[in-house]
Amino acid sequence: MSDIVIGGGVGGTRARTEDLARASALLDGARERMEGVAAWARAATPDLRSAQWSDAIVADHVESALDWVNLGPGGAAAVAREIDDIARGLAETVGLLEGAERGAGRVWDGGLLEGLWAAARRTIRGEVAVGETVALIGTAAAFPASLLLPGGPSRLTGIPAPEPTSLIDASGLEAALGAGHALPIVPALLGWSAVDLLTLCLMLSAMGWSELLGDPHGLAVEESERTITSAPAGAEDLIARVGELYPTGGADRGTAHVAIECIEHPDGTRAWIVEIPGTQSFFPNGGSNSFDFTADLQLMSGQTSDVMIGVAAAMRDAGIPAGDPVMLVGHSLGGIGAMALASNGSFTSRYNVQAVVTAGSPVARFEPVDGVSVLSLENSTDIVWALDGAPNPDRSEWITVTHDLRASEDALDRGAATSIVGSHEPATYVRTAGAFDSASGSSAAAWRERNSAFLADGTAVSIRSTYDITRGVEGATIPSVADGR
Repeated sequence: MSDIVIGGGVGGTRARTEDLARASALLDGARERMEGVAAWARAATPDLRSAQWSDAIVADHVESALDWVNLGPGGAAAVAREIDDIARGLAETVGLLEGAERGAGRVWDGGLLEGLWAAARRTIRGEVAVGETVALIGTAAAFPASLLLPGGPSRLTGIPAPEPTSLIDASGLEAALGAGHALPIVPALLGWSAVDLLTLCLMLSAMGWSELLGDPHGLAVEESERTITSAPAGAEDLIARVGELYPTGGADRGTAHVAIECIEHPDGTRAWIVEIPGTQSFFPNGGSNSFDFTADLQLMSGQTSDVMIGVAAAMRDAGIPAGDPVMLVGHSLGGIGAMALASNGSFTSRYNVQAVVTAGSPVARFEPVDGVSVLSLENSTDIVWALDGAPNPDRSEWITVTHDLRASEDALDRGAATSIVGSHEPATYVRTAGAFDSASGSSAAAWRERNSAFLADGTAVSIRSTYDITRGVEGATIPSVADGR
């Protein structure tokens, strides 16, 4: 059994209740048509049998054919009964699945303690990883703190939660509470408590980001390196190149890096790949590095961030023409930024965004413009991609690859599955992308064919430019996502 599941696309391997319901309805319609054929045959039989046939053999053949159409084991009536049985079975399956979903929802609606207890029992039985239960406990730790804040829920009193007050912006509150789901990551990195982080997020929202942190712009974007290399062969190469962009330490940590590849084909056509790494500072103000925790919250609450502005400026500097196809690739925060750009009307009116690839990014609530191909890679023990609390849309242009690291044949994957941080690392997602490259399903094949302009064919050459993005440079303000100026 494969350790990856492909959902969405032209032929995913994961079923939806909507698909089953649609199949049931189609079968029901087919049954009605077959019953109509049988009714016609029964009505026509007396007239045909009473006709004067000059050839008795022909008459016998006609009569036998009509009997088969009407009553035979493969006739219309029999097929209609079989279709009806299948449709009933599908309808019952839909009912059972929907009932299970409602039951799962009632676990949360009925109270957080019941949900925690159920998760603990499943962990003891080995049904889920300990890390997943830790994530749930981290969320629970944030819940009591939210009761003390204006606009917070009041489940314990039974009084409906009020609307957020004018002190706390609604989008900021949503982003802060969503960040609570990531709390298990924070102790591992910073040693913060759940209450510390949630209080900080809400304080930032209440005071206003610009008042506390100063002007978030002032970006200097400069090309620092250019190399000629081969075009990426698939998703594995795409994620690996994003992983190369993370700071190596020391002074380099103060600068964010993105890369832009120009894929040149022998016929003179070109395609462009924009590579965006993830969060590099988990403090609200990352200083000169704009890929910080503030950018995460801004993007998740629908605001424009320095990540978007810096990427747009690098694209302008690279001279990407308006008509050339563009693919945006990002890990974690980089994937969020890529989807935010693909969902931004001003940006997409300037650039021909045809594809987005994300790895470990919570992007379900974004709405990319029509025609954008989306590939989302998600490791089962990584909680970051689930921070938005919604499943990715299951449609022909959006493929979601879920990798069960615990079931992988690769020992490195199984080792990464024991750690929340390890499950989220770029290197782990490189292996997940490689598993997708090896998949033979119709969705995977269609994705490769659709995005062939960006991938190696043995003749294309890539000119890869790396751009340094530094914040806080006087006079370097870049206010527009659309044109980077």
